[in-house]
Amino acid sequence: MHKGALPAIGIRAPLIGREIPRKDTPRVSWDKPDYWEMLIRRSLSRFFMLRALYDKPSHGYRLKEAVRKAAEGCCEPTDAMIYPALKELVEHGYVEVKGEYQGARERKVCSLTPRGVEAYKAAAAAWASVLPQIQDAIDVADKAKPVAS
Repeated sequence: MHKGALPAIGIRAPLIGREIPRKDTPRVSWDKPDYWEMLIRRSLSRFFMLRALYDKPSHGYRLKEAVRKAAEGCCEPTDAMIYPALKELVEHGYVEVKGEYQGARERKVCSLTPRGVEAYKAAAAAWASVLPQIQDAIDVADKAKPVAS
């Protein structure tokens, strides 16, 4: 196997030639809709998170519900998706968190920073730029002849 190849047990690091262990993840099947739906859901969930926070500051549960509503069923955000993504957004300066009290209970309310607003605009521009090409590819797939097996 040559340098830079992707062996089944690890990824060969270019330049230094040592293997980086892979997590035990199931093999993906690019020919299955589930794979593509997972990629789309992950990306759209993050985009809709930015959209929801652009609309108004929010705590985790309200943010999850706002993403669910904005996505109109194309992605169902979970706590396992929302909270790690929020942590990453905070760490990179896109979101700030402030404690707000409702009675004796503190809620962590997230809001976009100016950098987060720019990230939302960049994400919207990126999606807008690829939507026509995605639609063209869908149209071609709709007309594709079945492959003989």
